[in-house]
Amino acid sequence: KKPLCCCFTSPTQVHLGDRFGDVMELDVGSDEAPRVAFSHLAIVTRAAVDGQRRFLITGDKDEKVRISRADNTRVIHSFCLGHTSFVSAVVPIPSS
Repeated sequence: KKPLCCCFTSPTQVHLGDRFGDVMELDVGSDEAPRVAFSHLAIVTRAAVDGQRRFLITGDKDEKVRISRADNTRVIHSFCLGHTSFVSAVVPIPSS
């Protein structure tokens, strides 16, 4: 699979989004194959992690942003809906 976006959720772990809507988890330096962490129903266009590495934020072509826990990506923190175009950027805002 060809990744469209990626982000490091820890120094040894990277998440890759592809055009099939899958977000795969890969351990850097490991010989293991990437495993599917979760899926969107559309192309994953962007991925980011917040400054404290607590949340993985992904956006897709169907105008949805998904916020999941970085340590357990199957736990959804929230969805951000109502965008009028596909998500072309995801930037976490640092908390003060």
